[in-house]
Amino acid sequence: YNDQNYEEAVRYLEPLIEEYISDPGFVQILGLSYGYLERREEALALYEQAIELDPDNLLNHMNLAVLYMQLSQPDRAEPHSLRVIELNPFDVEAMIQLADAYLAREDEDAASPYLEKAMELDPSNSAVVRQLGVYYIRRGARLENLEDIQRGQALMERAETLDALMGGTP
Repeated sequence: YNDQNYEEAVRYLEPLIEEYISDPGFVQILGLSYGYLERREEALALYEQAIELDPDNLLNHMNLAVLYMQLSQPDRAEPHSLRVIELNPFDVEAMIQLADAYLAREDEDAASPYLEKAMELDPSNSAVVRQLGVYYIRRGARLENLEDIQRGQALMERAETLDALMGGTP
Protein backbone atom coordinates (compact mmCIF):
# COMPACT_ATOMS: atom_id res chain seq x y z
CA TYR A 1 0.00 0.00 0.00
CA ASN A 2 2.73 2.48 0.93
CA ASP A 3 4.40 1.82 -2.42
CA GLN A 4 1.07 2.55 -4.15
CA ASN A 5 0.83 -1.01 -5.38
CA TYR A 6 -2.86 -1.26 -4.55
CA GLU A 7 -3.48 -4.49 -6.46
CA GLU A 8 -0.83 -6.25 -4.40
CA ALA A 9 -2.21 -4.72 -1.19
CA VAL A 10 -5.69 -6.01 -2.04
CA ARG A 11 -4.35 -9.44 -2.95
CA TYR A 12 -2.60 -9.62 0.42
CA LEU A 13 -5.40 -8.15 2.55
CA GLU A 14 -8.54 -9.73 1.09
CA PRO A 15 -7.91 -13.20 2.55
CA LEU A 16 -7.62 -11.56 5.98
CA ILE A 17 -10.96 -9.71 5.97
CA GLU A 18 -12.81 -12.00 8.36
CA GLU A 19 -9.93 -12.01 10.83
CA TYR A 20 -9.21 -8.25 10.79
CA ILE A 21 -12.53 -6.58 9.87
CA SER A 22 -12.71 -5.02 13.34
CA ASP A 23 -9.25 -3.42 12.94
CA PRO A 24 -9.78 0.21 11.77
CA GLY A 25 -6.31 0.38 10.22
CA PHE A 26 -6.91 -2.75 8.20
CA VAL A 27 -10.28 -1.47 6.97
CA GLN A 28 -8.78 1.88 6.06
CA ILE A 29 -5.92 0.43 4.00
CA LEU A 30 -8.07 -2.14 2.21
CA GLY A 31 -10.90 0.33 1.62
CA LEU A 32 -8.57 2.99 0.24
CA SER A 33 -6.87 0.39 -1.95
CA TYR A 34 -10.26 -0.58 -3.36
CA GLY A 35 -10.95 3.09 -3.94
CA TYR A 36 -7.70 3.69 -5.81
CA LEU A 37 -8.52 0.68 -7.98
CA GLU A 38 -12.05 2.07 -8.54
CA ARG A 39 -13.55 -1.04 -6.95
CA ARG A 40 -16.16 1.05 -5.17
CA GLU A 41 -18.75 -1.68 -4.66
CA GLU A 42 -16.21 -3.78 -2.78
CA ALA A 43 -15.18 -0.78 -0.71
CA LEU A 44 -18.83 -0.10 0.14
CA ALA A 45 -19.35 -3.69 1.25
CA LEU A 46 -16.20 -3.53 3.38
CA TYR A 47 -17.17 -0.28 5.11
CA GLU A 48 -20.76 -1.44 5.66
CA GLN A 49 -19.46 -4.65 7.26
CA ALA A 50 -17.05 -2.68 9.45
CA ILE A 51 -19.83 -0.30 10.56
CA GLU A 52 -21.93 -3.24 11.69
CA LEU A 53 -19.11 -4.08 14.10
CA ASP A 54 -18.34 -0.47 15.08
CA PRO A 55 -21.34 1.81 14.42
CA ASP A 56 -19.52 4.87 15.80
CA ASN A 57 -16.47 4.74 13.53
CA LEU A 58 -16.25 8.23 12.04
CA LEU A 59 -13.84 7.30 9.28
CA ASN A 60 -15.96 4.43 7.98
CA HIS A 61 -19.06 6.63 7.91
CA MET A 62 -17.20 9.41 6.14
CA ASN A 63 -15.73 6.99 3.60
CA LEU A 64 -19.21 5.63 2.90
CA ALA A 65 -20.59 9.14 2.42
CA VAL A 66 -17.79 9.96 -0.04
CA LEU A 67 -18.26 6.71 -1.96
CA TYR A 68 -22.01 7.12 -2.21
CA MET A 69 -21.54 10.64 -3.54
CA GLN A 70 -19.04 9.32 -6.11
CA LEU A 71 -21.72 6.85 -7.16
CA SER A 72 -24.30 9.68 -7.41
CA GLN A 73 -26.33 8.30 -4.50
CA PRO A 74 -26.81 11.33 -2.23
CA ASP A 75 -29.73 9.72 -0.37
CA ARG A 76 -27.41 6.93 0.77
CA ALA A 77 -24.60 9.37 1.61
CA GLU A 78 -26.78 11.56 3.81
CA PRO A 79 -27.20 9.29 6.87
CA HIS A 80 -23.46 8.64 7.03
CA SER A 81 -22.60 12.34 6.95
CA LEU A 82 -25.27 13.01 9.57
CA ARG A 83 -23.77 10.29 11.77
CA VAL A 84 -20.29 11.83 11.51
CA ILE A 85 -21.70 15.23 12.49
CA GLU A 86 -23.62 13.66 15.35
CA LEU A 87 -20.44 12.03 16.64
CA ASN A 88 -18.27 15.09 15.94
CA PRO A 89 -20.24 18.35 15.65
CA PHE A 90 -17.07 20.20 14.58
CA ASP A 91 -16.31 18.10 11.49
CA VAL A 92 -16.31 20.67 8.69
CA GLU A 93 -15.65 18.06 5.98
CA ALA A 94 -18.72 16.08 7.03
CA MET A 95 -20.80 19.25 6.90
CA ILE A 96 -19.54 19.95 3.40
CA GLN A 97 -20.24 16.35 2.39
CA LEU A 98 -23.78 16.56 3.77
CA ALA A 99 -24.39 19.90 2.05
CA ASP A 100 -23.15 18.34 -1.21
CA ALA A 101 -25.67 15.51 -0.77
CA TYR A 102 -28.50 17.99 -0.25
CA LEU A 103 -27.36 20.13 -3.17
CA ALA A 104 -27.19 17.06 -5.41
CA ARG A 105 -30.86 16.52 -4.59
CA GLU A 106 -31.49 20.22 -5.25
CA ASP A 107 -32.48 20.78 -1.64
CA GLU A 108 -30.51 23.98 -1.17
CA ASP A 109 -32.42 25.07 1.93
CA ALA A 110 -31.44 21.85 3.75
CA ALA A 111 -27.80 22.45 2.75
CA SER A 112 -27.54 26.05 3.94
CA PRO A 113 -27.40 25.48 7.74
CA TYR A 114 -24.52 23.05 7.28
CA LEU A 115 -22.69 25.45 4.97
CA GLU A 116 -23.24 28.31 7.44
CA LYS A 117 -21.93 26.19 10.32
CA ALA A 118 -18.95 24.98 8.27
CA MET A 119 -18.07 28.58 7.40
CA GLU A 120 -18.42 29.55 11.05
CA LEU A 121 -16.01 26.77 12.04
CA ASP A 122 -13.56 27.34 9.17
CA PRO A 123 -13.98 30.85 7.74
CA SER A 124 -10.84 30.52 5.63
CA ASN A 125 -12.13 27.48 3.70
CA SER A 126 -12.69 28.97 0.26
CA ALA A 127 -14.67 25.96 -0.94
CA VAL A 128 -17.23 26.44 1.83
CA VAL A 129 -17.39 30.20 1.28
CA ARG A 130 -17.84 29.66 -2.47
CA GLN A 131 -20.51 27.01 -2.01
CA LEU A 132 -22.41 29.28 0.37
CA GLY A 133 -22.09 32.13 -2.13
CA VAL A 134 -23.62 29.98 -4.86
CA TYR A 135 -26.43 29.05 -2.49
CA TYR A 136 -27.29 32.70 -1.79
CA ILE A 137 -27.09 33.69 -5.46
CA ARG A 138 -29.42 30.83 -6.44
CA ARG A 139 -31.81 31.55 -3.58
CA GLY A 140 -31.82 35.24 -4.40
CA ALA A 141 -32.60 34.52 -8.02
CA ARG A 142 -35.33 32.07 -7.09
CA LEU A 143 -36.96 34.43 -4.58
CA GLU A 144 -36.10 37.57 -6.55
CA ASN A 145 -34.27 38.83 -3.47
CA LEU A 146 -31.50 41.29 -4.31
CA GLU A 147 -30.09 41.15 -0.77
CA ASP A 148 -29.40 37.41 -1.08
CA ILE A 149 -27.80 37.89 -4.50
CA GLN A 150 -25.54 40.62 -3.13
CA ARG A 151 -24.60 38.46 -0.15
CA GLY A 152 -23.79 35.60 -2.52
CA GLN A 153 -21.66 37.83 -4.71
CA ALA A 154 -19.78 39.12 -1.65
CA LEU A 155 -19.11 35.55 -0.56
CA MET A 156 -17.88 34.63 -4.05
CA GLU A 157 -15.47 37.59 -3.97
CA ARG A 158 -14.31 36.52 -0.52
CA ALA A 159 -13.66 32.99 -1.82
CA GLU A 160 -11.55 34.41 -4.65
CA THR A 161 -9.59 36.50 -2.17
CA LEU A 162 -9.01 33.47 0.04
CA ASP A 163 -7.78 31.48 -2.96
CA ALA A 164 -5.42 34.29 -3.93
CA LEU A 165 -4.08 34.54 -0.37
CA MET A 166 -3.51 30.79 -0.25
CA GLY A 167 -1.79 30.89 -3.62
CA GLY A 168 -4.16 28.44 -5.22
CA THR A 169 -7.18 28.21 -7.41
CA PRO A 170 -10.55 26.67 -6.66
